[in-house]
Amino acid sequence: MSENNNNVEVLADEMDFETPDHAWQTLKRVWRSVSDQHKRLAFVLVSVVLYTFLSIIAPLYSAHIIDLLWNNIKETVTTGAAFQVTWAAGGRDMVFLLLIYLAAALFYTLQSFLMSSFAERLSLRLRIEISKKLNRLPLSFFDRTKTGEILTSPFMSSIVIIKHRKPCKQEC
Repeated sequence: MSENNNNVEVLADEMDFETPDHAWQTLKRVWRSVSDQHKRLAFVLVSVVLYTFLSIIAPLYSAHIIDLLWNNIKETVTTGAAFQVTWAAGGRDMVFLLLIYLAAALFYTLQSFLMSSFAERLSLRLRIEISKKLNRLPLSFFDRTKTGEILTSPFMSSIVIIKHRKPCKQEC
């Protein structure tokens, strides 16, 4: 754990973090720039809500199945009959639990796919905008700027961070 904290401290020392002066206006401008992806983000939000709901319901429903099975086991012990799981006495509930877990996996996969494609499109759009801006600069700018300085600038590094950001499940 301390090694992880040291890595974070080194990263914090290496990078200058600035808070934007007009964060709300910047957020509005970014929101407008991704207006063609609002539906995608709405699907992501719905997927996150449904995944979370199903992830909470599944363990509760499995507790119900365990109680049902335990009661069936106790009943078979008292009657001396062989224990069996039938469709009506537990089988239907187990299949329903499987469907809950499959639906949760589907919504998680959908959310991950949509967010990664959103990040790729955002990264592409930012790179295109930066490229257009660089193409409009006068040649004197390139005479003054060292070779490689443009590609290693903070805004290019931010785009790489956005592109390689992995979706997190619970550790974020």
